[in-house]
Amino acid sequence: MNRNPHSNDIMEEIHEYCIDIGKNIIYLHGHMTNVEEDLGTEFRMANRFLKNLLCLDKEDDKITVHQQNIGGEWQSGIMIYDTIKNAQSHVAIVCHGEVMSMGTIIMQAADSIISMPNCHFVFHYGFTGIGEREYTAGHSWAEMEKRQTKRMMEIYSSACTKGEFFKGKTESQVRKFLDTKFKSKGDWHLDPEEAKYYGFIDKIIGIDCELKDL
Repeated sequence: MNRNPHSNDIMEEIHEYCIDIGKNIIYLHGHMTNVEEDLGTEFRMANRFLKNLLCLDKEDDKITVHQQNIGGEWQSGIMIYDTIKNAQSHVAIVCHGEVMSMGTIIMQAADSIISMPNCHFVFHYGFTGIGEREYTAGHSWAEMEKRQTKRMMEIYSSACTKGEFFKGKTESQVRKFLDTKFKSKGDWHLDPEEAKYYGFIDKIIGIDCELKDL
């Protein structure tokens, strides 16, 4: 028996648990609290997403993830990335509003990356988490962050080779270009057309496809 699409159970799934089981949709955004500030990518977002995706994941199925993400913690974000990357289902990510920093890494795990027509993307090197640590521990953390940055650039450069701008370029050449951009811009702001041109996304709603057809 099909449920009423406006039933309380479905509304609770969507607003409380960020999942619409009937439509194979997951909503990926900051944890909702009484604090006005968006907490971005952190452990609550990551653990909720892990449960939701594994709940829906089935071979030869399709899952749509609607993402609005201001960025955040590397470990929580890469947990989401790995979950998507290893899914049996075809996973499409639709980007809304703004997708920044860690959010732009997460989306690269999807089988297809789709942007709303007015989404705003921000790419940059991450912030250090070393803080006031003991001298030798600080060096260890710096080495770990160096590895994380290397992995980030591998993810970006692998994605960007499909972009029109980088046609015929190797991943090494793409990484060199991105490194120069990140260092010169600090925050590199792109609109959907630019993000598609550089290969960060695949399609734009209203130009390449329609939301209702996903």
